[in-house]
Amino acid sequence: MRTSMLTVTAIIGFLISLSAYNAALAGTVKPDATPTQPTQALAAANGLLNRGLFELAAPEYRTFIDQNPTGEETRTARYGLSVCLFRMGRHADAVVELETLSKRSDGPFAVEVGVLLGECYLTLERFESAATTLVRVVTEHGDHELADDAAIGAAESLYRLN
Repeated sequence: MRTSMLTVTAIIGFLISLSAYNAALAGTVKPDATPTQPTQALAAANGLLNRGLFELAAPEYRTFIDQNPTGEETRTARYGLSVCLFRMGRHADAVVELETLSKRSDGPFAVEVGVLLGECYLTLERFESAATTLVRVVTEHGDHELADDAAIGAAESLYRLN
């Protein structure tokens, strides 16, 4: 297992280096610029999440959040961590992260946070919290593509509440 983790880490490092090199060739980054360690951790976590490797992505997100407790990138990392926790069935842990994110309704993933938080509440049988959260998504973001999902979740929550 240790060998496979070292291999995964080496591959991730190579892919990050390759990505930085390609960005330099495209002129988006100065050729002598190298990504900072926190930026590499976030890029690695995002790559692992995109590949469905939630168990590997979650600790990378956690490391990034611990090293960078504030900022927009931290919000992105916290959302990525929430998705990982949700996909791993750790709904209560996901709620903690999502509740932190939901305190700001203007973030880049505001609707997604609301829907995912509502789904976590629903799974945890916290039907009143689920209904409140999902109704808020529908009310505030009725034209968003996830509004239908939120409405269905809200209806289920209200049905199961009674």
